[in-house]
Amino acid sequence: MFSRSVTVCFLCFLTLVFICPTPVLAERNNNYVLLKGGTFQPDEKKLQSINNFTLGISYGHWFWDKYTHNLGFEIEGNWSQGRNTNQIGSTSVRSDWTHYAALLSLKYGKTFGNTEVFLGGGGGVYAWEARGVVGGINVHDDSIDFGLHAKAGFTYAFPSGFLLGVEGKYTWMKLNGLGSFGDGLGAFGYDVLLLLGQQW
Repeated sequence: MFSRSVTVCFLCFLTLVFICPTPVLAERNNNYVLLKGGTFQPDEKKLQSINNFTLGISYGHWFWDKYTHNLGFEIEGNWSQGRNTNQIGSTSVRSDWTHYAALLSLKYGKTFGNTEVFLGGGGGVYAWEARGVVGGINVHDDSIDFGLHAKAGFTYAFPSGFLLGVEGKYTWMKLNGLGSFGDGLGAFGYDVLLLLGQQW
């Protein structure tokens, strides 16, 4: 259900970007740094958590500086942590998990005055650690896995170059090393992030 909603939102976003009129061309700054903070929620029930957060930092570059349509890239590192207590069938699960990620994204952006909307996608490496209790047994697993992601959002640029925005991201991966919590867990998850940054 959630995946279907995400797909519909992305299609609506793409339609909006392509049909909206293009404003007058203006100078733009090519480089930016963003601090990101918000929530990451795995879809996997054994890892889902109401107590979770994610923090990240990224550097990005746009290839052109005089066009309202643009392509660029973004390099990002982030850290997420969560805690979960759940009952799956007759099995009681308690888990504390942490993951670190190094990500590379390609981005398409379109400028509307001082606001830039963007779509992006890419992949990266995730290092997971999960410990907890499954069916009364203490467990501790580690996993290093590759994941893919898609994201969309917007930033508003103030005259000083300060950036404020919001980003939503959906990640697809399979956790091969967390066998104590289930074989080949699908850690499909989504981020909702507040963006603070600076462009130059």
